[in-house]
Amino acid sequence: MKGTMQSALQAMEAMQRDWDQAVAANAAELTDLRASAAAEARKQIAETAALESMKGEMQEQAKAIESLASQRQSLSQEEVTMRDRYAKLRQRRIDKLVELGRMKPSTTNAPFDLPAVDEVAASAEKAAQAFRRFFG
Repeated sequence: MKGTMQSALQAMEAMQRDWDQAVAANAAELTDLRASAAAEARKQIAETAALESMKGEMQEQAKAIESLASQRQSLSQEEVTMRDRYAKLRQRRIDKLVELGRMKPSTTNAPFDLPAVDEVAASAEKAAQAFRRFFG
């Protein structure tokens, strides 16, 4: 009986050693997992900060682009106004020259229309580009 108790005690001690080793291995693995999780958390925090910074920069760029687009629209409207004004002034000058007899009325059959001239110029440019593509 003493031998049986002794062998049972040894078996229990062996099982306890195995259990302690498993607990120690699990504790080491948990420590490693915590360290890697903390490293990943720091990495994510850094990435989040970088993304937030990029977001701020992009918002500033969007505002700048919006401002430039607004300015471009204003300039475009001003250009149209100036072209119309120029066409009217030119027509008044031609009318005055005709009135004074310095210009023949037949040369002023149609008023000078800058937007129409721009359209013709744009069409000619497109045709020239197409010609260069085919024969260039």
